[in-house]
Amino acid sequence: MAGWRSGGRCAFTLIELLIVIAIIAVLISILLPALGGAKESGRLVVCQSNLRQIGVAMTMYANDNREQIWHSRDWARLGPDNVPPEQREIPGHLYEYVEGNDKVNECPSNKRRDSAGTGTGGNFFGPGAVLDFDYTMARDASGARLGATIFAGYLDPGATRNPPPRLPAQLMDRFTMIRGLPVFLEEHTIWYNETFRDGMWGNVDQITERHDKKGNILYLDGVVELFDPPMGPLTEVEEPTQDLVCNDFYVSSKAKERKWFRYWWGYGSVADWDRNRPFGWVNNPWHGRRN
Repeated sequence: MAGWRSGGRCAFTLIELLIVIAIIAVLISILLPALGGAKESGRLVVCQSNLRQIGVAMTMYANDNREQIWHSRDWARLGPDNVPPEQREIPGHLYEYVEGNDKVNECPSNKRRDSAGTGTGGNFFGPGAVLDFDYTMARDASGARLGATIFAGYLDPGATRNPPPRLPAQLMDRFTMIRGLPVFLEEHTIWYNETFRDGMWGNVDQITERHDKKGNILYLDGVVELFDPPMGPLTEVEEPTQDLVCNDFYVSSKAKERKWFRYWWGYGSVADWDRNRPFGWVNNPWHGRRN
């Protein structure tokens, strides 16, 4: 009888073995993406949990400090105002409320690696990850008050090459509102978390796309949202008319007749910044002395 050897044992032909191998290969090709997707879903959950912990710490700090969140210069490192944040030597306010756990600032999909994928070499906290954090704080969110009514949104990156300090009416049809005030964001590693390691999100900084072309945002009310930023197709090239940057964001506190002001102040020195964007500015935005 075909397929039988002497002794009555069944033996597969070469063709049958090849068919079995092909079936196994097909099953693996189907299952591996699903397993990879499940792993990424798990990493996304942890990432959002980390941001929620930062939100809890931020709220606890505000409860201890007249209902206002910390200064963006001081959340990551503490030191004199005239010393740049990246040169300070004392862990910032966040770590006072998370028992010094620097891992809370690590997205498990990136693990505080640089764009070259370097995962070791050490950072401010010691041996290990290269970057201090995967999340950074919007620079002009300093002093935001818990429960404040603050509206926010962004201008289409293609609407203008130079977003004006105050949003004109003729650009409102290119404006998209978001759910609230963004305070902490997953900053894009290349643009510019690995270059400017001050812990602040501003100017032409972008939001990461590491979670299936999306990045997480922590809002003032403690909600964490997976955000889909407008972005050009070239991930390693800046595309100013397609990539959403901090300069494209605007805020307002007016419930009826909203006057929108650019979220980031982009002029002059630290002293200019403090004068034109004083602590708590975002609770009642105005356009600043120069504009």
